Amino acid sequence: MSYFSQAREMLKQSILDNFGDPQEVQTVDGVVPVIGYVKCMEEDTTKIFTFYTDAHLPPKSTLAYNDSVYELSLSAQQNGKSSRSNSQIIREYIMNPQSAAVQNGWSEYPDDD
Repeated sequence: MSYFSQAREMLKQSILDNFGDPQEVQTVDGVVPVIGYVKCMEEDTTKIFTFYTDAHLPPKSTLAYNDSVYELSLSAQQNGKSSRSNSQIIREYIMNPQSAAVQNGWSEYPDDD
């Protein structure tokens, strides 16, 4: 392992040790324990929550935070869809609130059954 890779791993571990907490993420395969932290960005009346971790989480993963359930999606920046530089240290997941209407099967959008 190169010195750069070692330094990157030490920096990642330091970030998670200082800011991260144990979290339980629900995946399609069950509950997975991960270390990470939530950051809130507020603009006017809109709050955007972001979950930072070094874990690779599959699509449709959810996280309970402040009595709400959020679906985690890898940020566009991390997915290579942004011109901004990607972090090689930690993964950034956008937290999208899950609606009770969708969870309970009633919504204004019809199912494709």
